[in-house]
Amino acid sequence: MRLPPGLGTRALSSVLVVLVAAVLVYAPPWLLAPVLLALAGVGLLEMYNLLSRSGHALPVPLGLGLVFLLILSGTSGPPALLNLGVLLAGAAPLAWVMLKGPVSGMLEVWALAALGALYVGWPLAHVHLLRHLPDGQAWLALAIACTWATDTGAYIFGNLFGARKLAPSISPGKTIEGALGALLVTAAVGMLVARLVNLQLGVVAAAFVSLGLSVVAQSGDLGESYMKRVAGVKDSGQLLPGHGGLLDRVDGLLWVVVATYYLAIAAP
Repeated sequence: MRLPPGLGTRALSSVLVVLVAAVLVYAPPWLLAPVLLALAGVGLLEMYNLLSRSGHALPVPLGLGLVFLLILSGTSGPPALLNLGVLLAGAAPLAWVMLKGPVSGMLEVWALAALGALYVGWPLAHVHLLRHLPDGQAWLALAIACTWATDTGAYIFGNLFGARKLAPSISPGKTIEGALGALLVTAAVGMLVARLVNLQLGVVAAAFVSLGLSVVAQSGDLGESYMKRVAGVKDSGQLLPGHGGLLDRVDGLLWVVVATYYLAIAAP
């Protein structure tokens, strides 16, 4: 059976992704925040590049300040402090456009500036919140593993067996077979990882949690694909060979880490 084209390049790029993932899960607290800030900065630049293709110039310095504020509010106090960061992420762009006066198109600038900052900064802030829960490192490892397994399973099964399009108007390359393969791979990987990291989940519970996270990851992937389709670009950037930009690699994780955080809170 022939392997999918480009798998070797993707595998090499995945080495860097695995190293960053290891830092997120196991790095000392003093290193976690700078890594999150760096990821948020790159992600914000890519997101604003996508959103600005609508014809509106977005305030990049303000956006960077907002994502940094969101990350710091998630790492510098109780979880409720992040709510203040969210409020400011919505209010600061509004104040910025109001200073410009009632100019046509500025409401769209406000919405896009706030959206870009929240889309990147709010989920990444949950990485810190998740890691500092009881068993938080184990839950974060599961979230990253399930995201990786979903991406890898969809890519391999889609290339080998894909015939029916999943969402052709959004992402022509995604297939139903790839989506189903991603679920199978993620369930298997999730059960294994849950056991390896001593997460207090039974086999059946780990399988169902992993399946749910795979659905969330695929939804996040489709969401970013929709934005790229509207923007008329193939990739969010060129940071990772074989993967495109940072957002192309973490689009599913941004959604998964938030879902995992609330699952971890709700878990008995």
